[in-house]
Amino acid sequence: MRRLLPQKWSPTAVFFALAAVCMVAQFNTVDNFIGRNLNPHYYDTLSTATIVIHTLNHIADALILLLPLVLLPARWKWAQWIVLWLTTLWCVAQMMYHPTYRDLMPFSSFLLVENVGPMLWESVRAAFRWMQLKVLLPPVSLWIVYQWGLKREIAGETASRKRRLIGAAAMLLGFAAIRTGVDTYYYSGEDEDKSFTAYLHDNYGIVWTRMSLYYRVNGFIPYTTYCAVTSLADLRPLNQRKKEEIALFLASQDTYSDNPYSPQGERKNLILIVVESLNSWVIDLKIDGREVTPTLNRLAADSTAIVTTHMKAQVKNGRSSDGIFMYHTGLLPLTSSTVAMRYGNDRFPSLVEALGSAYRSLYLCCDEPGVWNVSNMARGYGYEEFKCRDQIIAKLDKNNYNHDKTLLEEAGDYATHTRRPFALMVATVGMHQPYEKAPTAPTWISQSSQYTLHVRNYLEKTAAFDTALNDFLNRLEQEHILEHSVVVIMSDHNELIDDDPGGREAIDPQGDDCVFIALGSGHGKHIAGPVGQIDIYPTLLDLMGLNAYRWKGMGYSLMRNDVTSVVTVPGEHYGASPLLKRQQEAWRVSELLITSHYFHKQIDK
Repeated sequence: MRRLLPQKWSPTAVFFALAAVCMVAQFNTVDNFIGRNLNPHYYDTLSTATIVIHTLNHIADALILLLPLVLLPARWKWAQWIVLWLTTLWCVAQMMYHPTYRDLMPFSSFLLVENVGPMLWESVRAAFRWMQLKVLLPPVSLWIVYQWGLKREIAGETASRKRRLIGAAAMLLGFAAIRTGVDTYYYSGEDEDKSFTAYLHDNYGIVWTRMSLYYRVNGFIPYTTYCAVTSLADLRPLNQRKKEEIALFLASQDTYSDNPYSPQGERKNLILIVVESLNSWVIDLKIDGREVTPTLNRLAADSTAIVTTHMKAQVKNGRSSDGIFMYHTGLLPLTSSTVAMRYGNDRFPSLVEALGSAYRSLYLCCDEPGVWNVSNMARGYGYEEFKCRDQIIAKLDKNNYNHDKTLLEEAGDYATHTRRPFALMVATVGMHQPYEKAPTAPTWISQSSQYTLHVRNYLEKTAAFDTALNDFLNRLEQEHILEHSVVVIMSDHNELIDDDPGGREAIDPQGDDCVFIALGSGHGKHIAGPVGQIDIYPTLLDLMGLNAYRWKGMGYSLMRNDVTSVVTVPGEHYGASPLLKRQQEAWRVSELLITSHYFHKQIDK
């Protein structure tokens, strides 16, 4: 048999070298993609030291990921391809995930098979970028070389067990040497508390930075190890130090029970409309002199409404589900996984539970019941009824799949035919990405030359929701329901449209301001902010007269406090106020409460 390589060359060693280059190239591509996604001028600020550190990190990663090639006997070395293709899948997934979520996709999210559906595939298609082919090219090229000749030569090469073990030991020593060198250089002085070992020292491992930054600083193997350790740590019971930390935080919470902001002598209906991807910059926006959202504009200017257009998004990997979770429970989301999927069967204190058994309640959405575990979460919040896509499919078809119009029509039917008082939760979906596809019934917005196609398509969806909202509110008014209701309109999270701002940066440079509008409370207040999504739960307790309820949440009522700061992710904040230190601590305590099943155990007792 003709050899592809010279006689003296080891085919396994050659494949090892090529595979290492392949992996380093893939990881560096992901590094650069994340860096450029967070900062368009990333390449201009990329230093030689950063390039060297990242490359060394990924050489160390390759040494561990290629252990099967060295350890396994010749007939099993093909198994190395499982690692190579899984690594490629991870890289491609991160490059699709990061533009929307601004962080790494958690390993647990790869198992969310219930989330697979038409909307996900549309999002994946829209998230595709040609740069992602740079991640696919190295393994595909390596596969061709392997199949062409290296496969046979590797299979015919033998090595004793002792030799394989010595090779593996050398790779492990190489990994340890690189990691020690990088940690010594990178985590000196003030940065010491951010090192890999420092993160693992805490058995609950709260990350005080973005997971993508942690990966870029430490590499893939330390990041994967960290994720595994923190997942296992979630299974541990609270130690005494953590119990004391929780007790100290909870003991310092406000303990008020008065209800000066609620309607006297009447149980008002509560209608929550959580709007998909609603940015504040659409408020008062005009295209060619014409308002895009006249209904929202009118409500935001109403002196009898409680309004802030400077609510900062605090969602994490659960995005919409995280926003809904905060509004209902007053707890912050997890920083490294998703509450809805990992703790969806737990019981939490909730707004619906605070309303009590006198209220009828319905959770209404367009998702399948398994998407983000929405049916279980609705049950966990205390809703007695749950309606999703299956129950409203006929109306969707009638409305040519105008989702928000259908949802708000269904909500109107419920409000009209349900005895008072009731709690109604509507989770819209019409403004969800992607924004590449033009609307089926384009309006004057699409005919404009202002902004880019993506922005105009987003605004088309926003205008459609605005029209449906106007029809819904008019119906409530005609049925004399509006005067007996508190109606809350709020964003589930922001939508940045980072890849194509198209002039939007002049309106809202960071694109992260969300909307909160409360109607019918009997109070008018326009709040400058910045405030957080976590502040909405205690605000709603105030407006509905529910302060006898034991749990006030991790935020601050906007009726009682001059909130001018918010911690959007541990280590990042907006504004300044005396509340800031406690707002930072709230992230850690909230994560401890969730991961230790604290409320689930309390309720079970």
